[in-house]
Amino acid sequence: MSNWPSFPLDNTTLCIGLDWFLGDRFPFYRSVGVPSYMDAHQRKSYLPVSVFGTIYKSIHPFDTEDKTLLDLMIQRGKEQYFLHKILPGTPDSVLFGFTQLQVNWCTSSEALIYNFFIHQGLLYSKDPHSVQPYVNDGPFALGLEPVTDLVKTSPGNVGAWLGYKIVCNYMARHPETTLAQLTEMQTDPATFLDQAKYRPK
Repeated sequence: MSNWPSFPLDNTTLCIGLDWFLGDRFPFYRSVGVPSYMDAHQRKSYLPVSVFGTIYKSIHPFDTEDKTLLDLMIQRGKEQYFLHKILPGTPDSVLFGFTQLQVNWCTSSEALIYNFFIHQGLLYSKDPHSVQPYVNDGPFALGLEPVTDLVKTSPGNVGAWLGYKIVCNYMARHPETTLAQLTEMQTDPATFLDQAKYRPK
């Protein structure tokens, strides 16, 4: 089994580990320590997302050094906006690697997520231990559901979903901006958020 689902070999060649896409019921994944929250990533439907996500990150690497949660969310949001444009018609559950239940939870909890980040002082925090779990895959988003709920619905990577919503707002308000211009944009995250006029209710 390869270490990565897809990875660039050089500027012209992309390798795909097909053994990563044998379905979430393939028993070998558990035996090598692949957690259950990654199940959506093991399905054949996720293969194009993995490939185009790898191409995107080879050009625009995910930079976590000294970055705020807002910056990380916008980086993830731009990647997701790119994937949505490159793979139109693909369900959000596939593009984000979420279950449909998790997508539904994010949709109904949009204001809750945003306000949680603000009230917890996380939006402009640079503490990697506090903010990076919200922009990486994980079993659930810490603190967003009651501790008494034994089964959590929130996805760990909830920041990518919220970042995508911020980017969508920005692009709706700035339709003259091309996809290439968006991905190359170096706008300060706070300024980007302000220009997006993102105010979930």
